[in-house]
Amino acid sequence: GSAPPARPEPPARETLSAERLERRMQSHLEEFVSTGDAKELVTCAKDDAPRAESPEALGSTVVAKALELYLEAKPAQRDAASKALAILHTEGLVSKQSMEQALGEQLEMAEDVAIDVPPIATFIAEVFARPMAAGAVSLAFVADTAKENGLVDSSSVPAGKLVAAFVDAVRDACGADKAKALWENAGVDVKALVPEANRGASEDELLLQMGLGWLDQDKALEAKVRSLLEGSREGADLYAEIDGAAEGMHPASVAAVVTRCVLGHWRAAVEQDAGAEAFKAPEAFKTHAKHMHRHKPLLSHYVAGGGGGSTRCQVAALYEVQRFCDGLGFPGDLVQSIFRYLYAVDICFEEAINEWREDTDESVPGKTKALIKLNQFFDFLAQDGEDEEGEEEDEEDEEEEEEEG
Repeated sequence: GSAPPARPEPPARETLSAERLERRMQSHLEEFVSTGDAKELVTCAKDDAPRAESPEALGSTVVAKALELYLEAKPAQRDAASKALAILHTEGLVSKQSMEQALGEQLEMAEDVAIDVPPIATFIAEVFARPMAAGAVSLAFVADTAKENGLVDSSSVPAGKLVAAFVDAVRDACGADKAKALWENAGVDVKALVPEANRGASEDELLLQMGLGWLDQDKALEAKVRSLLEGSREGADLYAEIDGAAEGMHPASVAAVVTRCVLGHWRAAVEQDAGAEAFKAPEAFKTHAKHMHRHKPLLSHYVAGGGGGSTRCQVAALYEVQRFCDGLGFPGDLVQSIFRYLYAVDICFEEAINEWREDTDESVPGKTKALIKLNQFFDFLAQDGEDEEGEEEDEEDEEEEEEEG
């Protein structure tokens, strides 16, 4: 028998013109934003991809259409568009080149658009947040493009705030861990993003100004507290500022940072009064105690009060004293004097001091040296405890005698 006749080749599918491709991409995006059906979005886009005029045509078209339709839409629609672009990139349908080209064009126009749409930086960031998390665009690209377009000195779309908007958008869309990893891997030079006049500030202070203090909240809080200690705020106003910067942190972490800052501030004041050698003098702490006592209400609020975790807060504070004295080489009776002070003014109580003493954590240097230096203080503490017990027994005896009388 003769071979069966060859099946006729299916007719070549017509190439989509730019106009038709636009219409189809709009239809696919609108369907996804309405239903959230990722499988349908990918199926339709894959069906159209071979009919596009070039491999990049579909990608550049869908990104442009997403921006046209949803850049200034409702937040939920922007997020849906962001999801669509991330999905299409992950499926190999939108290249990094297409994504960065479209983003670059948006950043180039951002200053002009901001005249009529002030939050444009946030809008752009929200559309590109999920693609950025998926690796379709990089934070370094945003930073470099901002600098190339002169946004470092911009008042409407400053480069630092622009980069911060992207990090915040990734956090809001994909979680803080993803945003932190993105920031760490980007290697962004923070000082290059701010005007030259502001580059004298530390990186931590600049991150705080950019609104990115949450990336390393301990450091950001430390910068905030140090700044506040230089000012005149006190009481409720001071606590409100610190609480705002410490939102979400464990009370013990806040207590540690506050104690670290107070000790650093005390050291600076002592050095200014009497020079760097002052700590080696006998009774150095007692001589300069006024500088520490000024901050007693602050320590009482965050260390002794501690938001319900007071013992843990006090232990954290004592570790900061250990760290501080180790950094100075444990001069004289300094560590004992500070422990005595914190105990005497009811900032650190016996329970916390004993917990610190027995704790085996070696992550903070100087524990063995501190324990040796504190022998006399521990003897005092034990005697003080016995005296208190004796007083309580005497009071109980007196009460019993009064009742019998």
